[in-house]
Amino acid sequence: MQRLLGAVCVPPALLQLVLAEPFLALALATKWAPAVSVFQALSVMYAFYFAISVGMACLRAQRCFATLFAWQTVQLAVSAAVLYVAVSRAGALGAALAAAGAWAISAAVVIGLCVRSWRRALGAAFRVFGAPWGACLLVFAPGYALVRRLDGYGATGHLIALLVVGPALFAAALALQVALHRELRQPAADALRWAAARVGRASSPASMRTRLAIRLRSRHRRQ
Repeated sequence: MQRLLGAVCVPPALLQLVLAEPFLALALATKWAPAVSVFQALSVMYAFYFAISVGMACLRAQRCFATLFAWQTVQLAVSAAVLYVAVSRAGALGAALAAAGAWAISAAVVIGLCVRSWRRALGAAFRVFGAPWGACLLVFAPGYALVRRLDGYGATGHLIALLVVGPALFAAALALQVALHRELRQPAADALRWAAARVGRASSPASMRTRLAIRLRSRHRRQ
């Protein structure tokens, strides 16, 4: 389950990282440019965060409540100390980087607690994190380089990155994950059939006539 969650959750998080700069450049003023690095660090954090909830559910299912409480207590104490030092030395960016590192380590620890074997934990952590990250980096690393090149074209380059490059990278990453994970093929096929059916109904002449009739009736009632 965690491996499949990684295949689904890592692509959106890395897409946020890649598109953070053009999005914030268009949405906010220039003075907010330092927020790009913070946003990117938080995106990396969420790419690891997906495993936490499933790991906690696994510990509850195993009735390891004492282990769960001890892990959360240690995580809280360590995170508080690390964040205090990070904020005092590097501000918001330090806090975001420290949070990303803390969640990455904590997610690997909770996998070890679930499998109850630290020898198996390394292989399990690689399957959960390494496989989706490695596949996504093959797509998003060159995409990030392309987005940085488009930054030199100003607002036009930012729009191209958001409207063309971003969707293309996301589709390529999802297609690669579906190809690597057999369990995702049937849900992906069902989603594509559902989308095609919705588009077909929306573009059919009967549907267009129905929508036109509804608009005419509502306009007539307002008059």
